Amino acid sequence: MYELNLGILYLQEQGFGGEPVSSHLKDWLISRQRYWGTLIPVIHCDICKTVPVPMEDLPVVLSDTTKPTTSKGGSVLAQDEQWLNVKCPKCGGPAKRETDTMDTFVDSSWYFLRYLDHANGEVPVSREIAEKYMPVDLYIGGIEHALLHLYYARFISHFLCDEGISCHRELFVNLLTQGMVKGLSYKVQKTGMYLKAGDVEKVGEYGYEFMVVLLECFPAKKF
Repeated sequence: MYELNLGILYLQEQGFGGEPVSSHLKDWLISRQRYWGTLIPVIHCDICKTVPVPMEDLPVVLSDTTKPTTSKGGSVLAQDEQWLNVKCPKCGGPAKRETDTMDTFVDSSWYFLRYLDHANGEVPVSREIAEKYMPVDLYIGGIEHALLHLYYARFISHFLCDEGISCHRELFVNLLTQGMVKGLSYKVQKTGMYLKAGDVEKVGEYGYEFMVVLLECFPAKKF
């Protein structure tokens, strides 16, 4: 805990960090091993280690020769040698591209800005257009938007505002979280395992007094 407090103090002194503001804000796992996704602009070199792709080489684009699926496991892009192998931007030696792609939550954290200026090839959205149409009047989302998505969308919005791209730190005027839409479901009380309706027998005049799981449907399972 002492080391953690020292780290927080150092971040405060440097002007780019501080105390945590919410117990719900967690580390965000954004990497995926799928083909369709936003590429991570990083190159790995044995000598220079992790090197960002130079601005003039952005954006990194997906290979047209890569098959979107694989039966070998791991990242699909890692199997396309022609796309994978590049020269290191620093030393010019042999290097490899980052083959993981970003999770779709990365894109959905700023798509409302891109919709306003989708043909802009220089920046995600022009400041003039963002100033005219932002913030969003009403944002309706599922239960997962109440915490994770809202946090990360706000984080990116604050970052873009600091960079001078957007002029609104808070991007939603009103947020409506409507919860998750579910059908009728059953589950074992002790284990929480969900059951199909056909695997449950309702007992009682109206079927509401209690329910009996048809155990013969699960000969290899323990409850």
